[in-house]
Amino acid sequence: PCTTRVNMTNITLTAKEEASIVAACEAAVPRPRTDLDMSRVLIVEGLPIVGPEKVSKLLKVIRKKILGVAPLAKGDDAVVMPMDGDASRGVAFVTMESETAAQEAAIALHNVPLDKKHTLATATWETLETCASVPDEFTPPNAADFLATVSAADDAADKVADKEDGESVPGLRSWLSHPEGVDQYAITVGDRTEVHWNSLQAGTVGDLAFGRDAWTDSYISWSPLGSYLVTAHRQGIALWGGDTFERMARIAHAGVTLVSFSPQERFVVTYSPDAAARDSKADPSGCIVWDVRTGKKMRGFFVEEDPDEVRWPYFKWSHDDRFFARLGTDVIDIYDSTTMMKINKKSVSVPGVKAFEWCPAENRLAYVTPETSNQPARVAIVELLARDNGKVSVNDVAQKNLFLVHRVTLHWQSAGDFLAVNLYRHTKSKKRTFNSFEVFRLRDKGTPVEQFELKDEVIDCAWEPAGKLFAVCHGNGPRYDVSMYKMERLSRKAGVESITMVKRLERLACNTLIWAPRGRFIVLAGLRNLNGHLDFFDSNTMEMYGSEEHFMCTSVEWDPTGRYVVTVVSHWRQQLETGYCMFNVLGEKVQAVLKDQFYQFAWRPRPASLLSKEAERKIRNSLPAYIKKMEVEDKKKQQAHVVEARAKRLAAKAELQRALDAAYEQYRAEHAKRVAIYGFDPDAVNDEGAQVEVFEEEEVIEETEEYLE
Repeated sequence: PCTTRVNMTNITLTAKEEASIVAACEAAVPRPRTDLDMSRVLIVEGLPIVGPEKVSKLLKVIRKKILGVAPLAKGDDAVVMPMDGDASRGVAFVTMESETAAQEAAIALHNVPLDKKHTLATATWETLETCASVPDEFTPPNAADFLATVSAADDAADKVADKEDGESVPGLRSWLSHPEGVDQYAITVGDRTEVHWNSLQAGTVGDLAFGRDAWTDSYISWSPLGSYLVTAHRQGIALWGGDTFERMARIAHAGVTLVSFSPQERFVVTYSPDAAARDSKADPSGCIVWDVRTGKKMRGFFVEEDPDEVRWPYFKWSHDDRFFARLGTDVIDIYDSTTMMKINKKSVSVPGVKAFEWCPAENRLAYVTPETSNQPARVAIVELLARDNGKVSVNDVAQKNLFLVHRVTLHWQSAGDFLAVNLYRHTKSKKRTFNSFEVFRLRDKGTPVEQFELKDEVIDCAWEPAGKLFAVCHGNGPRYDVSMYKMERLSRKAGVESITMVKRLERLACNTLIWAPRGRFIVLAGLRNLNGHLDFFDSNTMEMYGSEEHFMCTSVEWDPTGRYVVTVVSHWRQQLETGYCMFNVLGEKVQAVLKDQFYQFAWRPRPASLLSKEAERKIRNSLPAYIKKMEVEDKKKQQAHVVEARAKRLAAKAELQRALDAAYEQYRAEHAKRVAIYGFDPDAVNDEGAQVEVFEEEEVIEETEEYLE
């Protein structure tokens, strides 16, 4: 062997020799991979500890379990189970097809029993890294840092800072800070869409806030709280907001035709009949739920109905966005929006269920099952309660069996105090039909149910918002009656009715009832074949206080404050005299706009008031002082408008005079040209010295000969 010592410091290598040595070392000892996508990795714990002979069988069970909820990555190494000598460690590392698949599997399989002795515990790799990054000891922040964090969070809720050019965009609710407290509305005329302030002055159109040509390919709509304006396009939808209506989100869903929001605007649902027609259960894309703030797809749903006859909204939401549900065959599919999975990982079985409605104020749901030869129809109310362990309990609140029922509709009061069930019934012989109402009192002990009947057909019915009045339009046509029922305090005394009819208006041209958002006032509208007749009714005085007409109007809509109501003739239904009329709460017409190809009018909704009931009560008590102040301000505004109009007239007159003076100066400057053209000075000719010669010329038009006897 060679025993010669070599001093490495005396050896000098060329750059080429050094590079070849480094390459040889890297080939012999490969570097750790840094391109692994750990966001797709799912960690599964709680597995049984097995020996080498049972490893392959356990891996097959794990793969089957995971494939039942989300797709795995391709390859045999998608599921890896490390060993500790001759025994497994009770944990597996699973590579999913995508990050979304890993998240869905982590949610769906957590706390799921594998067998009687083992329960799975699942989490994504990123979740564990986040938990590991939390320090062992808690260090409370100082007050200044805490307040700065809270302030930043509040600003983030009101502003969108991620604009493409890096500038900040004003808050999504900045329109609420208008000094005059006026509302906005959007209109679509032809290819142009405009947003206006409802700042009416002498019957003129409101001030333009923003407008754009070809802003939408089909229609527009507002989100439930007014934060976003939605425009529909062939490629998907876009959400716009802020003072200058910047694009806040772009959601790609080709062929989208229908859009709906969750009540708190956290989610938006889109539906594309084209995608639904070629949909697959493995990767559904006909109906998709999206996160509004991020534009991220939360989940796609397979639509089993005919793509062109789908019921909309396809999903109905609970008031707080926590749950959303759809109707299935003998089931109600209720999903938890925090996981996008069915509650308790299964559908709620309701044999024969035909309809359901969420309570507008609580996580309660009412559903209807029809009458069959073996069992009566049934109306039931259930309540959903989320538990700390992730489970959701579905508890019965009330139910009632109903007989001789042909059809049922459900009508919740906006505060969730009452549920009116409209029953279309028939006699035992089935030769005569009639209507009755079952009213559930949700705030009374035991949820009592009361009833009243109507012998004729019910055309429409509606609860007063947050009130105790229930309006019913009924009759056999061509004119109908409107009856007002009041929910009195429940009495246990015999013979004392707790539902009383307080007013009946007879033979009205009415088939649609539209309450003002704050109650009290209601418009009794005659749409379609009743030619747009409008009656204004005050439920406090129980008197009709105005009547108007908007011929051929197709819809009626109150503004969010209940100060104005608009009737619309849409080009989608009528081709002549399209436009809108606006009436104030007194029933007086304040604006009438006729425009060709007028398609849409939509008030911008307002979020709920932040004032407490006590603060609102104090404001109502101080209304006389506010009224005087507003009258003074209104007078000042009127005077200012008069002064402004006079100033505009004077400015227009001055501009005309300047134009005339400029024309006269030009005329004088061209005097020499006129003399050269005419050969004399035409300006020197005096009208008094002019001679007028009149030439008379006769022309024979027709000749006739008559012989006189």
